[in-house]
Amino acid sequence: MGSTAVGAPVAAGAPLGLDDMMAGGVSVDHWLKLTADGIKIGDKTKPLDTIEVYLDMSEIAYNFSVKYNVNGTAVYHKTYDRVTDAQGGPWIATMQKAQSIDPKAYEYRSAEIPFVLAADVESKTKGELAAEGQHGRHLRAARQ
Repeated sequence: MGSTAVGAPVAAGAPLGLDDMMAGGVSVDHWLKLTADGIKIGDKTKPLDTIEVYLDMSEIAYNFSVKYNVNGTAVYHKTYDRVTDAQGGPWIATMQKAQSIDPKAYEYRSAEIPFVLAADVESKTKGELAAEGQHGRHLRAARQ
């Protein structure tokens, strides 16, 4: 039986800034994940020790995010201004829905960090994973 508990209401706030809102004009070829074992490109690679990338610090997009589970599948939403869900609709409605489905859901600060590969990345077992010049993103979550 599902829970009807909801967390504390989320207050609307000012946008995080024009530079933050303009990020995202690049098509993502790969997602970079930092794990305790190393750096991964996507979900299906073995950890790497190093990777060379170019970062434009002005393209980092700060946001607020929520993660909740639906039948064991993680669902993510984000907002850049705490008013509108980036996928559409009011952010407060997204938070209410998330917390009604998953009582453990809560809002946390996050950032999208776009990068461009400075060199090819090769797996020791599968050959080339990603080529120089391809674009990627890393999500940085600052959970409270």
